[in-house]
Amino acid sequence: MKADKSRLIYVISNIDNSLGFEWLADQIDKTKYEVEFLFLNPAVPEIMTKLASRGISTSFIPYHGKKDIPATIFRLVRYFKQRKPDIVHCHLFDASFAGIIAARITSVPKRIYTRHHSTLHHNDHPSTVKYDKIINYFSTSIVAVSKMVSDVLITLEGVLPDKIEVIHHGFHMNQFYAENISDDRINTIHVKYNPGLKQPVIGVISRFVEWKGVQYIIPAFKRFLSDYPDAVLLLANAKGPFSDTLLAQLNELPIGSYQLIPFESDIFALYRIFDIFVHVPVSNDCEAFGQIYIESMAAGVCMICTESGVSPEVAVNRNNCMIVPYRNSDSIYADMKLLLEDTVLAGNIRSAARTSVEGRFTVKEMVDKLEVMYG
Repeated sequence: MKADKSRLIYVISNIDNSLGFEWLADQIDKTKYEVEFLFLNPAVPEIMTKLASRGISTSFIPYHGKKDIPATIFRLVRYFKQRKPDIVHCHLFDASFAGIIAARITSVPKRIYTRHHSTLHHNDHPSTVKYDKIINYFSTSIVAVSKMVSDVLITLEGVLPDKIEVIHHGFHMNQFYAENISDDRINTIHVKYNPGLKQPVIGVISRFVEWKGVQYIIPAFKRFLSDYPDAVLLLANAKGPFSDTLLAQLNELPIGSYQLIPFESDIFALYRIFDIFVHVPVSNDCEAFGQIYIESMAAGVCMICTESGVSPEVAVNRNNCMIVPYRNSDSIYADMKLLLEDTVLAGNIRSAARTSVEGRFTVKEMVDKLEVMYG
């Protein structure tokens, strides 16, 4: 290693694939940092192969859950003693807890973690908040992915503001633009999920968890079908602990009026077949960031949403989206209907949505800010 390079180790838990980390690996300045990615996973993640093909050093520690935390901390301590990193940057809760503690034990100078959740532990797992506070304490810097997360860290967990840097997730925006997505890719998505070319298409990309608010979209769509009987509801990332409740609601819909999509790799083409996109978390602070707010805007889709996570920083009602109250199926239905009936409003929103995120939320912007933090 050249003397003028800093050794930077990313520690990440429980992922298999992530475009965001691939984009980060591509953009980070290799003349300034010797970069490694270390994954804590039950099995070797697919992303390791993708990063290795780019010449990025990767490592793997088998990790099967909280019971493995003590052993994982021990293994990370040995790893950091051997590798002597200047910077350890952790992502996701398990990696952050084990990685930040191990980095502190080994006196790593810069111990950074990105806070990917907002009030999840406060609302659903209050006994876990003490572990968040341990991570906060032993970190030298914290990346908040939105102003909302920064506010939670300061007001609910007592973190000093000068320890926090708001750095939004970064995207290669041009990959969402219509002109960069071929008809063949769009046709492939239609064949998989809407072979009858039913219209209009209402899109949802949300895990099946209570706070994502999908339980308010389904009744709205049920009413919407009375106006547009050939409509179809496409639900992507359709799995999670709230599945039984949502599947019971979906079973009340006519056969063929909805489609579940557990996973779709070509998310860019998927947005292209949506006439309306709906994302309605149930409170302002339950979403930490909400990538799909930015993705759908970049794709130029008419979005109906609630304000949560990053959306207050970019969403403007009846300008680049339609903002509805929390937990309100009636408002979701009304705005679905309005966007189909008022083509001028819909066209203006599609245009303004893309414009409002162009030049913002880029991978370069994100990495530039990270590199300032890394030094």
